[in-house]
Amino acid sequence: MRRIVYWIPFTVYSAVLVYLLLSPSAQLPEYLLEQSDKILHLISFAGLKFFYLTAVSRFYQKSDLNTSILIHGFLLLSISGGIIEVLQSVVPGRNASLSDFLFNNIGLVSGLLVFILFRYVLIVLKNWDFF
Repeated sequence: MRRIVYWIPFTVYSAVLVYLLLSPSAQLPEYLLEQSDKILHLISFAGLKFFYLTAVSRFYQKSDLNTSILIHGFLLLSISGGIIEVLQSVVPGRNASLSDFLFNNIGLVSGLLVFILFRYVLIVLKNWDFF
């Protein structure tokens, strides 16, 4: 039960992301509409992948965490991004875009790289002797 708690940030982030991606453009905050759509997709999906990897790395024991789990996670998030893009075509003021889907996937890869860098920095800081 305790390990399920690790999925809460990912679940909340996912819910907010889906809400924002499937909301009509008239309901979105003005400052979101002023930004580059592609950059927002990249950052949003990088965060999604980061929270996913954080949950997975804490949920599974280190010996159970392998490449297969990471690949399946990428595919799951990528397919979810594709489904969201298709659903956007029926939302007023939104449209499906292959380039948005591409930037979603670039964001997923970026989230992986940020996660690896973050873990590396934590390991270095943990082993760093301040005195």
